[in-house]
Amino acid sequence: MTVSLEQLRRCHFAVDLGAARTRVYVKGAGLVVDQPSAAAVNTRTGALIAVGEFAEKMTGRTPDYIRVVRRCPAARSSTSRWHSACCGT
Repeated sequence: MTVSLEQLRRCHFAVDLGAARTRVYVKGAGLVVDQPSAAAVNTRTGALIAVGEFAEKMTGRTPDYIRVVRRCPAARSSTSRWHSACCGT
């Protein structure tokens, strides 16, 4: 899909789901979120425990049933990237 310059000017916010960082830009406010692309997940319940910097700080400090996952650039879709890292499928 090709986006024109005029269409870009009308945007109020933009989201960049990068492999290393997730960024959110809001028109008029600038960059409002700049966090590591990481999530801490309870593998027993599927509950989301933490995201961003909080999740990254938990790396190596959690029980076995809480996994800190990052996006896997080799996967086909962002949903499958998170799912494979979290559930091992």
